[in-house]
Amino acid sequence: MTRADPFYPLAGAVSAPSPRTPGGPPIYLGGQGPRGIRLAARIAAGWLQPGVNAGDAGYLRERRDQLLAALEAEGRDPAGLDIAGQVSTGRTAASRAEALVAARGLIDAGATHVILGMPAALGPAGLDDVVAEILVPLREATA
Repeated sequence: MTRADPFYPLAGAVSAPSPRTPGGPPIYLGGQGPRGIRLAARIAAGWLQPGVNAGDAGYLRERRDQLLAALEAEGRDPAGLDIAGQVSTGRTAASRAEALVAARGLIDAGATHVILGMPAALGPAGLDDVVAEILVPLREATA
């Protein structure tokens, strides 16, 4: 998809997975308490770390351990549940460097996916910085 827009231009953007997939799109749950963890283990495709705990590897590790126990109780293979951590990238090169360290910590704590939260006000140039300073190093480190 390409869209000329003065604020949010797109060039060759892709929406994946496609909106209609067999069985519907994957559903991630973000429940934090025991009931939410059990529900995610029973029926979700993934679990999402809340934004208020973004970048907190200890928190993610604790919830991952609870999820693993709940998956075992459900008789479900842990490989069938994604664990998505979140990191705020901030507005500066220093904050992006901290975000890279935090993202690596989330991966070490068991995150299978990492969501990078970038302030929209930084625009396309800010996105380029996030890609170069966080995304590319993460991909290289996990390849």
